[in-house]
Amino acid sequence: MHFKALGGCGEIGANSYYLDVDGTGILLDAGVHPKKYGRESLPMIDALRRKEIHAILISHCHIDHLGALPMILKYFPNPRIFMTAPSFPISMRMLHNTVTVMERIKEEKGITDYPLYTHEEIDMIVPLFQSVQYDSPFRIPSANGHRIYEPEAVFMDAGHILGSAGILIRGKERTIFYTGDTCLHDQTVIKGAVYPEEKVDILILENTLCSSEEAEKKKRGNEVLRLAAEIRKVIERGGSVLIPTFALGRTQEILAILERLRKRKRIPDVPIMVSGMGKVFSKLYDRFALMTRRKDPDLLFKNIETKMLGPKVPFNKTLFKDPCIVVATSGMLNEKTPANILAQVMVEDPRHGIFFVGYLDEDTRGFQLLTAGQGEEVLFDELRPPKLKNCDVRSFRFSAHSHRGEILQVVQELNPKKVILVHGEKGSIGWTAEMIREMDPKIDVIVPEAGTEITL
Repeated sequence: MHFKALGGCGEIGANSYYLDVDGTGILLDAGVHPKKYGRESLPMIDALRRKEIHAILISHCHIDHLGALPMILKYFPNPRIFMTAPSFPISMRMLHNTVTVMERIKEEKGITDYPLYTHEEIDMIVPLFQSVQYDSPFRIPSANGHRIYEPEAVFMDAGHILGSAGILIRGKERTIFYTGDTCLHDQTVIKGAVYPEEKVDILILENTLCSSEEAEKKKRGNEVLRLAAEIRKVIERGGSVLIPTFALGRTQEILAILERLRKRKRIPDVPIMVSGMGKVFSKLYDRFALMTRRKDPDLLFKNIETKMLGPKVPFNKTLFKDPCIVVATSGMLNEKTPANILAQVMVEDPRHGIFFVGYLDEDTRGFQLLTAGQGEEVLFDELRPPKLKNCDVRSFRFSAHSHRGEILQVVQELNPKKVILVHGEKGSIGWTAEMIREMDPKIDVIVPEAGTEITL
């Protein structure tokens, strides 16, 4: 049994991991790096030379786990692609949107590699996809179908976003569990993750929040009340609130929180506006409401009164003539996104508020805005002059990842022989490695390097 990380080592991005399980080649995820462009954003596909890939298993459809899939299939055209039933329609939307974004970036930044793949190429790979229900074992086929032994896999709800899964793989003698992006605690919409009850020999474990002591201390209920109080302050002084979010997962979580607060009269009843892709994924959340583990199966986003933030809506000060709440992508204020453009309109007006509700990478426009002092200049777009930070800018903890205490709890409950630490900055992975070694010296903790093969 062999393991090779192609990305996602000491960083969050280009997450992709190769496993050789009893002669069957399996690729776990195929993501791009959100902070890199062109071929530099891809996982180390060259590290798969002279390897066979019989199946690609996708844990969920955020682009850092999915976006390189069509490129990998150019080099390995035969693998079956397995994902959960909700993930299939989400993956189509995400991949096609990625092509559109790449075409725009090519025009704006002159990146000749883009687009890495086309809409037509996405349509061509659809026959390779196979959706599987949660908790339903399936065989991972060999290339020719004649392998005597084929490993078995199971998707288990990861509690992260709609369709997300931890992946259990049963080999001849050993069992592997890949957490994907995992969330042990319940969110407003989705229930917390499910983990194997059987023995796990090798655990491939995410570490997104493991360097953050603050994430462990913050209580979700308190954050909801704090968000409500800050929204009230802004609306009562005649301002509007921008909540930058990711279209998939975070948008739906925030809409559910806002609806609950509005019904309980904790926030004023002002218009809530949502950007386009957030609306699209909300419809898919409704479609699978009765087929997934939901906190409230009766919650349907079509019943939440919102307005579409689309091409006909002006992205200027007229939008904020009257107080409103805007939920828009992207969560990190990436350039040219609706949230970035609206933030430029709002940031110099002290009536308004910009409230972050998720992870902010240190290299992003969102982090730079959050950490800038009041009255300081902030750059939102390389082609535009900086803006003065005069409005309220706040950060709230509504993470869809397990905090570091929960990550250690997963290790304790599964009690594996080996733990492979991935999907985290070096500080996060270093903290987790040290804690596991202190907690149980018998566990072999592995910190992989991208492109280096490890015999398990």
